[in-house]
Amino acid sequence: MDERVVQFRVGVMVFATAIITLILVAMFGELPRIIHGTYSVRIWLREAPGVTPDTPVRKSGILIGRVTEVRFAEEVGDAEDIENAMAVQGISREEYNRGVIVTAEINEPNRIYDDEVCRVSSTLLGDAALQIVRVDQKGLPGAPGEQGSRGQRITGGQWVRGTIADDPMEALLDMQEGISQAIGSVTGAAAAMEKASGGLGSAMDKVRNMLEENEEGISNAVAQSGKTMKAIEKAANNLNALIGDEATQKQLKDSLTELPLTIREIRNTVTHMQTTMGLVDGNLRNLDQFTAALGDEKLLTRLDRAVRNLDRLMEDVSTFGQALNTRQGSLGQFVHNRELYDNLNRASQNIDLLVRQLKPIVNDVRVFTDKIARDPGRLGVRGALQRNVPIK
Repeated sequence: MDERVVQFRVGVMVFATAIITLILVAMFGELPRIIHGTYSVRIWLREAPGVTPDTPVRKSGILIGRVTEVRFAEEVGDAEDIENAMAVQGISREEYNRGVIVTAEINEPNRIYDDEVCRVSSTLLGDAALQIVRVDQKGLPGAPGEQGSRGQRITGGQWVRGTIADDPMEALLDMQEGISQAIGSVTGAAAAMEKASGGLGSAMDKVRNMLEENEEGISNAVAQSGKTMKAIEKAANNLNALIGDEATQKQLKDSLTELPLTIREIRNTVTHMQTTMGLVDGNLRNLDQFTAALGDEKLLTRLDRAVRNLDRLMEDVSTFGQALNTRQGSLGQFVHNRELYDNLNRASQNIDLLVRQLKPIVNDVRVFTDKIARDPGRLGVRGALQRNVPIK
C-alpha cells in the first residue's frame, strides 16, 4: 500500500478522534457550564450517606448539576444563613447543628422551585444521587400545592428542602430479623402438624360422624345463611344508593374538608380552657391566702376595733343631725329662725355697701401719700424740714 494513503488514513482517524473527544467534552464536561452558566443552591440533610463532590443532581432522571461541597452544618456560622435554613427545613437550632450542608451547582437554564425537595437516594452498591422531586409525591414531606400550580423559583444562594430516601441495605437488614422469626414459626408449625398427623385419621372419623348426626341442623344453618346473605346484599344496595348520591358525596367531602378546621378550633378551645382554669386556680389560691389572713387573731382584733370606732362615729353623726334638726342652739336657730337669717343677710349687704364706699377714699389716700412722698414741699413746712424739726 502506498505510504501516503496510510498517512492520510491515520490523519483522518486522529482528526475524527479529536472531534469525537471535543463532542464528549462538550456534552459531559465543563463546556455547558461555561456556555450557559450555573447557580449554586444549598441543601440541609440529617445525614448524607455516599454524597461526595461531583455526586450527580438529577431532576426527572435528567442530569442538571453536581455536588461541589459537603460540610457539617455546625461549621456554617452565618446567623442569617442558619435562620433561612431553619425556616425552609422547619427544624430547630439543635437539629440544624446535627446535620450536614450540601452545596450543589445547577446548570442553567434548569430551574428548581420551592415546592420541590432534594431527596438523597442510594443503590445497593452504595452509589448516591440527589433527586429533585415535587413535594406532592408519595412519601415526601410537606403539603401538596394545588394541582397544576407551580411554586416560586429558587435563585442562587437560596436553600432547598432536603430529605433522605430509605436505604435498601438497611431495609434488608431490618427484614433479616423478621425473616428469621418467620422461619422459626414455620418450623414450629411443621413440627406441630407432624405431631398431630397421628391423630388426624380419628379426628376425621369424628368429624364425619358429627356431620351425619347434625345433617338437618347444618341444612337449616345453610338456609339461614342464604337469608342472611340476601339481607346483607339488600343492606349493601341501600348503602350504595345512599353513598352513590352526588349530593351525599359532596356533603361527605365537605365534612371531611372541614374536619381539620374543626379539630384546630377544638384544640384552641381546650387551650383557652386551660388558660382560664389556670386563672381560676390563681384566684382560688389568692382567696385561700385572704381567708387564711382573716383567721389571724390580731387582724380580727383590729377589725373589731375599727367596727366599734365606726359605730361611735355613726352615733356622733346621728347626734349632730338631731341637734341640727332641733331649734335649740346656734345651728338650730340658724337653720330654723328666718329672722336671724334675714338679719345676717342685711348685715352682709351693709358690709358690702360700706366696702364699696370706702374704696374711693382709700384710693385718694394712696394718691395723696404718693404725692407727699415725691414732693414733701407741698405741705408748706419746708423751713421746718430744713431745721430738722419732725412733723407730728
